[in-house]
Order: sequence, then C-alpha cells, then structure tokens
Amino acid sequence: MQEVMVGRVRWLIRLRWLAAAGLVATAFAARELTGVQVEPVPVIVIAIAIAAYNGLLQWWLARSGSPAAAEASATMQIIADFLCLAALINCTGGLINPLIVFMMFHAAIAGIILPRLRAYLLAGFGTFLIVLMGLAHMSERFSTWRIPLGNFPLETTVTFGGRQIALAQHPVLVLAIAFATGSGMFLSAYFTSSIARQLRQAYRQLAAAHQHASEREEAKSLFMRTMAHQLRSPLAAITSLINAVAQTKTVQPERLGDIHRRIKARCASMMDLVDDLLRLAQIREGSVREEATEPINASVRFKEIAASFEATAADRQVTLEHELPSHPVMVLAGPRDLGDLLGNLIGNAVKYTPSGGTVRLSSGLQGGMLVTEVSDTGIGIPQADMQRLFTEFFRAANAKKQEAHSSGLGLSICKEIVDRLGGRIECRSKEGEGTTFRFELPVAGATCPLDDGPAEKKDASPAAASKPAVEGM
Repeated sequence: MQEVMVGRVRWLIRLRWLAAAGLVATAFAARELTGVQVEPVPVIVIAIAIAAYNGLLQWWLARSGSPAAAEASATMQIIADFLCLAALINCTGGLINPLIVFMMFHAAIAGIILPRLRAYLLAGFGTFLIVLMGLAHMSERFSTWRIPLGNFPLETTVTFGGRQIALAQHPVLVLAIAFATGSGMFLSAYFTSSIARQLRQAYRQLAAAHQHASEREEAKSLFMRTMAHQLRSPLAAITSLINAVAQTKTVQPERLGDIHRRIKARCASMMDLVDDLLRLAQIREGSVREEATEPINASVRFKEIAASFEATAADRQVTLEHELPSHPVMVLAGPRDLGDLLGNLIGNAVKYTPSGGTVRLSSGLQGGMLVTEVSDTGIGIPQADMQRLFTEFFRAANAKKQEAHSSGLGLSICKEIVDRLGGRIECRSKEGEGTTFRFELPVAGATCPLDDGPAEKKDASPAAASKPAVEGM
C-alpha cells in the first residue's frame, strides 16, 4: 500500500503538468476556437504558478520518497490546486464558469488518496473558497475583482432589487452554485473515500492471503526436504550394513547378530516416522474430525497410558510418579487422541531424563477444564529452541545429542490434537533442570468435583519395577 500511495501522488504530479500546459494553450486558443474572449495574462500567470509549485513538490517527493512525505505532498498539492483553481475561476467569469466542476474533481482525488477525515477537511476548504468567491461577487466593493468573459452566453445582466447586475452577482444563483458545488465536493469525498477504503481492505486481504500462501509453500518445501532427509538417513545406514555383509565372505555370528539388530532398529525408526507422518497428515487434513468423538474417562485412560511406560522407565532407572483424580473426569476425544497426546509427552519425559531422575504426571479440574502436567528432571530445553518446539521435525540441540533417532513429530501431533479438541498446550523448561508440559482440555458433561475424594497418588521407583503395573510417567 505504501508504494501505491507514492505512485498515486506521482500520477497527480504528472497530470498537473498537462493541466498547466492546457491552461497556456487555452489562454491563446479560446477566442479562435470558441469565440469566448479570455484575458490571457492572468491565466498564464496562474499556469506558471502551477508549474512552479508542481516542480517543487516533485523534487521534494523524489528526495524523500516515503509514504508519509507522499501523503503530505498530496495534501499540499490539493490545497494549492484549490487556490489556483479559485483564482482561475475568478479570472474567467467567476462562478458561472463551468470549470467550477474541477473543484469536485479534486475532492474526489482527495478521497481516493488521503484518509477520509482529511478528505472532508479539504472538501470543506474548497467549499469555503467557493462561498468566499460568491460573497465577493455579490459585494459592490469586491465585485470588480471578477474578470468577465467576453462573448460568453452566461455573461449577461439581470434585474435584482430594482437595479441591473451581472448574472454572476445574482444572490440566488451564487447561493445555488455554492451549495451545489459544496455538496458535490463532500459527496465526492465520501463516495471515493468509501470505495478507496474497501479497495485498501481488499488489497490488504489479498496481500495477507498471498503472504500466507507463500509461507505455506515454503513450509511445505521445508517439510518435504526434511522428510526426505529423515527417511534417507536410516535407508543409507541399512544399505551400508547390507553392503558390509555382502562384501564380506565370512561373517562371525556375533557380528551378523549385531548387524541384524542395527538394521531392525533402523527399520523400526522408519516405521515410527511413517506412522507419525500418517497421523499428522490425518489430523491436518481433517479426516480425524470424521472419527466419532465420545466421552472418555480421562482418569482411567491416563492411568492406562502411564502404566504402558512401566518397563521403559524401569530400564532407564527413572522414578515415575502420578497424581490423578480418583473420580471419573470425562472429556470428548477420538479413540487415539489421548493415547497419542499423553503418550508422546510421557515418552519424551522418560527418554530425556537421565538415570536417577523423576517424571511426574498430575491432573485435576480447574474452571471446567482438565489441566494436566507432565514434568521431569531431565535435560531441559534451551531457551533459543522454545519458539520452534511444536514445529514439524524440530528437535532441540541437546536432544539430538542424547537421542539420535527420533522423528521430531511427536510434539507437533500433540499441538494439533489439543487445538482440535478445543484446548491449549504450553511448555516451561530450563536447560539442565527439567521440563514441564501443561495442557488443558474441556470437560464433557457433568464431572464430579475434585474435592469429593482424595486424588489417587502413586509412586513407582525403579526398585518397584517388579510389580505388575506402574502408574505414572
């Protein structure tokens, strides 16, 4: 829009050069072409004045070139045009001159280029000049300032108040012309500013849509490049291992078993990546919305999810704790939503918490929302990486060092699920001290209050791993 403003002001300057040249030509050719006698000297002087301030404004705009300077230049141009046009009308017959319609033309230009209030002020200024000119015409003292047009049909006399006066001095005509011209200027400013405002809004919307489309295209390209890289890395490793076996005549059983385990791990990594990609695509394409949502007892489901991480936590010597509501808490969700959401958060917490650390799951009701937190005493997240935490394939620098193979899609899936269920998710973290993920989900229907019974609390230390179930993170 800034470039558009500067371009419009430059167009107005170019148009004024033509107007100045046209005035000079009219001063000399009016009598031969129309038979109307125009006093050439005042017209030429006015044309020179227009050319002078037009050149000055063009030079000023060329030096600055800013939108603010263009807007100020447009305001000064229209004020100067009104003054010169009023002088020209007065020197060529006064209010009976048809050139008075150009006053409305300038009001329309102001409505297009400038803000509405300024356009109204300029229309008021033009109306003031018309009224001032009309009062001068009716005044005996200043009526001689008007230069009549020779051989012009409206340059005639009429009887008013028992005396002969020029038609241009007739009070009724003067008032009618002043009212019509003033109203025309305000209406021109109103309609053109309204249209210009709608066009500017449409332009901004189109610009925003274009920017959004460009960002989406860029994100899509980045997504495809990253996905190709993520798939290529394990494939290259598998190919390398297979070639190593093929180029060796005899392979020790221990070596062959190691290669088999590594190939299997790489294949599992690719399968996890493909599964995450499919799940994320389903959520974003809206196919998940078609799945039937139903009230799910989050208390029970969260316990089941936490229990599924028992073996992993025990293997890593991580203490698991949880504090969940002892009563049913219902939320509307799809069959896989809570498992994918909480499973990703617990899995990451266990994965990035060193031996001897603690992972804690807590959940409770707050103002009609089920608020759940998954906290750990793990490696934390660098502050510089927090802004991109929920971006596809993004992984914090310290996470890459500790765990080489990961899709980087888990937190993106969590964000999409929470958004789709009408909740929100946030993260607090300090590198080297731990991380806390907090998400809120709307409660479905009637749910028992938290104070109807104590929350169920359970700890699971690595020493308790032999028990049949560990509920926690």
